[in-house]
Amino acid sequence: MRVEQYSVYEFDELSDSAKEVAREWHRTGISEYEWWGSTIEWMESELLPALGLDGCTVGFRLAYSQGDCAWIAGHYEYAKGMVSNVREMCPTDMDIQDIAVRLANAQKTVFYRVCGTIEPQQRYGGRFSMEIDGEPHRDHDHDHTIQALRELEQWIYARIRDEYEDQCEDSNVDEGIVANGYEFLENGRPA
Repeated sequence: MRVEQYSVYEFDELSDSAKEVAREWHRTGISEYEWWGSTIEWMESELLPALGLDGCTVGFRLAYSQGDCAWIAGHYEYAKGMVSNVREMCPTDMDIQDIAVRLANAQKTVFYRVCGTIEPQQRYGGRFSMEIDGEPHRDHDHDHTIQALRELEQWIYARIRDEYEDQCEDSNVDEGIVANGYEFLENGRPA
């Protein structure tokens, strides 16, 4: 039988190079749980219904590659007061407010009658496109509505990517390591 002894360190006691190893270990763990849960839940339960997207689900692919995107699937129709509701929910986010204005304007031209099921369609390179299966009004071919909904998907993707990058920042990773009381070997590997 052989006995080996190791020194165990708290994060603050590690060298700079060992701290970086510990951070990378912790970042790997971030991708193993649903860190996006509260963001997606808020979008699906509050923001999307305010924009006329009821019963919608949000999906995304975030791998920092060409096919990264977000998509929505569900039912779309005009939601009365969408612009004011979105301005109240997101008072400092001019991008989402602009999307709400464009959705409302696209509906206004056809007396608020554009509605239908939104289905993401996967295309070459992993990107998704969107189809609305409702009957287009004779003066409206859904193009403005679909363009605004595509911009909504891009906005959603940017929020998800920003959330992930925020969680992976050194200061947030350090805080998570210390708060959980993780201990490490001298080289930064978990003890």
